[in-house]
Amino acid sequence: MNKIIVALLLAALWTGCEKEEPYYNIQPETAYINFFLASDVMRKRANKQVYLNDSVSTEKFNKFPAMDSYETKEFPTAVSGGSGWYIVGWTHNTQEYVFYLPLEAGEQKVIFTNGADNWRDRGPDSRIYMKDSLLNLAKGSYTNVYLADDVENNAFRIVTTNEDRDMPVEKGKTSLRVINLCPDAGPLLISRVYDDGRQEEVEGFPAVLPFGEYTAYTSFSAEGLEAELNSLVFSIASAHNPYVELLTAAIPAIEGAMHTLVIHGFQYPVTRGIINGYDPYVGLPLYQSYELGRSLTTTLRRSR
Repeated sequence: MNKIIVALLLAALWTGCEKEEPYYNIQPETAYINFFLASDVMRKRANKQVYLNDSVSTEKFNKFPAMDSYETKEFPTAVSGGSGWYIVGWTHNTQEYVFYLPLEAGEQKVIFTNGADNWRDRGPDSRIYMKDSLLNLAKGSYTNVYLADDVENNAFRIVTTNEDRDMPVEKGKTSLRVINLCPDAGPLLISRVYDDGRQEEVEGFPAVLPFGEYTAYTSFSAEGLEAELNSLVFSIASAHNPYVELLTAAIPAIEGAMHTLVIHGFQYPVTRGIINGYDPYVGLPLYQSYELGRSLTTTLRRSR
């Protein structure tokens, strides 16, 4: 019950801040992209870099910035608008909105590097390519690229979603997509929680949501919600143990909004590693290990 109350309060604060319509600096011939780090291992690293179409691992690719902060979990952010980048986003209401970086449409290879174990390590070992994906970005498209810890040990998974910002949402409704990026909870069950405490499966969502997959956008009516909180509440459980609730999430019922609920982190404590360099004599990878506690959580993002 406490989890539901906290989630509702956060959602109510967000709804209360809704004062103006967003604006976009849209160029129809351009593609737009956003990067989100859902990996607990990568969040432990410093000097993280994301590269595009980079084939020279010893040179710095200056045309794309680093995700070089321990706190940075996405790029671009609202703060980046002041650094000379042509960020596509909002003016003042920036809480949880997704910002996009313009790119040339067509094939773009996205590369995540291993970063470094500390701020002083900026040598060649911080340019090891950990995971890449070849994307075909259409003109006028909006793509979100998520890097998550994979089910397999010491591995990563890239998941991409496309946002249709022109998708119609019925009057009086808000839309929601859910992404499962939790590597050790198994397939997830998402159910709607009503004010009277009853729970029901969500029409339009799959019966179970496997790791690395996401739902289609589904519209929900705000009718019948408590006016003070004005939020949709969802319960998240593992299909392996459906009677134990893992998380509760509250979604602000903002008319016409497009929300994405990202479920990420580990359900159980785990030790994971990342390549930190190579043995100079035999060439085998050397791993930096991290002890990770239970970190299962949700992040709510809004693309419209």
